[in-house]
Amino acid sequence: MGNSLIKKYPDAEFIASIFSNYKLRGERTISEHLTIDNIPLFEALLPEMVVYKIPTYNGKFSFRNYIFNLFKMLLKLLLRNFIGMFKISWWNKKNLLPENSLVFLVFNKLMLSQIVNPILRNFKHENNLVAIVDSNYSFDNTHIRIIDSHNLSTFKSIRLIFRLIKTKNLILKDLPGLHKSLHCFSTLEIRDFINWLFYERIFALTHEVIFANNLFTNAKCKCIISTDIADPKARIFSIAAKNNKIKSLQIQYGLIDESSHEYRFPIFDKIAVFGENSKIELLKHGFKDDWIVITGSIKYDSNNYLNRQNLHSRFNIEKNKTIVLLASTYFIKGYESAKLIADQVILDIFNIVQDNDDLVLIIKPHPILNSERHLRHMSKKFSKIYFAKPNEDIVGLIGSCDVFINFGSTSNIDGILANKLVINPVYDSWKEPNNLLSTGLILSPSNYSELESCIKMALSNESIIKYKKANSSKMQEFVNKNIHKFDNNNFQRIIKLINL
Repeated sequence: MGNSLIKKYPDAEFIASIFSNYKLRGERTISEHLTIDNIPLFEALLPEMVVYKIPTYNGKFSFRNYIFNLFKMLLKLLLRNFIGMFKISWWNKKNLLPENSLVFLVFNKLMLSQIVNPILRNFKHENNLVAIVDSNYSFDNTHIRIIDSHNLSTFKSIRLIFRLIKTKNLILKDLPGLHKSLHCFSTLEIRDFINWLFYERIFALTHEVIFANNLFTNAKCKCIISTDIADPKARIFSIAAKNNKIKSLQIQYGLIDESSHEYRFPIFDKIAVFGENSKIELLKHGFKDDWIVITGSIKYDSNNYLNRQNLHSRFNIEKNKTIVLLASTYFIKGYESAKLIADQVILDIFNIVQDNDDLVLIIKPHPILNSERHLRHMSKKFSKIYFAKPNEDIVGLIGSCDVFINFGSTSNIDGILANKLVINPVYDSWKEPNNLLSTGLILSPSNYSELESCIKMALSNESIIKYKKANSSKMQEFVNKNIHKFDNNNFQRIIKLINL
């Protein structure tokens, strides 16, 4: 699969559909076999498979590694069950979810800090707030009730895994027939993909299925709220809530454009989006108009959200130096060519800063995957390069720099709203769809010479004033279409939507 898959079948969604609807022994489909307690695991995994795994799968599978991981998982389940014997009260579902509770699904630290915590800070003394988490997160509300998604393990999880092993073996026995439907791929490639699907993903999610059903059966929640449409755990809890007629709300986190294929698999009742452009893109992805509500983002609820810092003092930089801020990005397996292009851009930035006495560079490593070691290795031959903390909020850094460079992330919006010189390089064949580039508020150099000219623009006050003056009318249009309103009332619009 992998690159060969992209060449033979550009549409990973089509591949997933063939696999999902294939009937084993001419009877039930694979998707039906993988439906547990009315929760279709294949549907829960669809965004992850279509966006991340199928297009980049390299056809290599280490059976030994995954058997070892399976053994560790079974051991953890046994341990949880042993501990659970002494905590029988956990089974009381009524004590877990209070009536009319607002349930936040929190499986990502960034989404917690930028979306969930700003919402929670607006609640004062409510006792109906609940967060389902998979890690030890810090919440800005002392009244919220925390539920670990790994609680309440049962021996049913282990029995379920053995049942799924039988399903996997049934699929493998029917490989010749499946190969006829996916004839562009060898039986070996299909077999290895099936092993990956079960050993790495499906087996690991069985507990969430059982827990989600136990949690929401007969629960009287007002609404469950999620910020990650692609996370399989969030999707499992959302489906379980929907099965129990509990209202669900998705809150937009990142940019939505033509490449946002994860939005082609909605499982919620409503989605709160940044602005008109987000709605237009979702309609293109097949959403119904009444699913989408433009609320703006709570992240932009105040003109003071930028929380500016004194970077010259913090990093001991001379006051007359122009600060360039670089936000690194990360790449999942299979996108090595894009990573090489990004590394070339970064080296070009290093050289441009090195050759100009008036420039210094601050690098903000991406917090999801620790890229700091790689970046430090790349920069060891250069001077005037400083590193911010990977896990600190980049917004304050953006508000304090002179030039902001990134690779197409949502932080482009922060740079625009902070009225900074924003640069989004688009070297070589890296032509990711990005609606923000068409606003005219972002510079998009395609080679070293153009990048150097863009960065050096910050050294001339006259050039900066001319550039910002030319873009003043575009700024208001940008806010109207992408942020909706900058009026400090986005929270109220989201709460109104929850209470509908």
